[in-house]
Amino acid sequence: MRKRNNFISVFTMFLAIGFAIIFSRPVKATANGVQLKANRTYTAYDVTGDGTKDKIRIRAANQTDDEAYSSLTVSVNGKTAYRLKNTRFYNVIANIYTLKNGQPFLYLYAPAENGDGPVCALLKYTNGKFRKALDFTEIMAGYGNHHIGEVTNLNGNKIVITESIVSYSLGINAINFTYEYVNGKFVPTSRYGSYKEIYSADGSSRHFTVSSDLPAYTRPGATAVNTTLKTGSLTKIIKCALINGKMYIQLECDGEIYWIKALENPPIADNERQFMEVRYAG
Repeated sequence: MRKRNNFISVFTMFLAIGFAIIFSRPVKATANGVQLKANRTYTAYDVTGDGTKDKIRIRAANQTDDEAYSSLTVSVNGKTAYRLKNTRFYNVIANIYTLKNGQPFLYLYAPAENGDGPVCALLKYTNGKFRKALDFTEIMAGYGNHHIGEVTNLNGNKIVITESIVSYSLGINAINFTYEYVNGKFVPTSRYGSYKEIYSADGSSRHFTVSSDLPAYTRPGATAVNTTLKTGSLTKIIKCALINGKMYIQLECDGEIYWIKALENPPIADNERQFMEVRYAG
């Protein structure tokens, strides 16, 4: 047990190093939102959704010796609408996104070490408080570490988000998902996500070699194994699917299309890896 725990510690360290190198830069939204900076007061935007301009201020406070903050407060019209205490982060990235239906959302991300932080979410103002409408840290939960999300496109009542993760199956990668705001909540428009980037040992690539015999299926969620992809088989990653909280990866091998189950635990030994070129560190 001690040996396995040591392996887990080393693996976690590599994940942290890799994510710090690849995704350490603050997320900068590219969609048509309004950027807010911490410790400034804004009076030109509606963040409550009532059609009138509000007074909003995001306060990062209690800076420590290593320049990290330990307190984050968002106030609206002089009243506290969101607060995090006894936490740790280095910066605040905040944007207001307003949908076609007039509903505004506050994107709030407070990164700390390795990109992790106390919040990375879209917040909606309801009854005097900001509450999470879409939590980026919960997307693909259980399939990797260091979840970071951002809004990369806004069209009508739909948003495209890019979710960055160090996944157990493919290592450092970023995936696009589309959500629509329907009946008071964000719902995915499709079960599928498209890979924006996959950082393999050979650089940014979708081509991977099977590390150990890999069960493959005809569709995501299938229970009957269709075939086994043999060790050394060459594959090309196509897309992924999220179905009832389970993640599946579509790939091509020898001209055929298959689905595999994404790893739910970090591979400790080489024979637990699905692919050889997976890059967990920078």
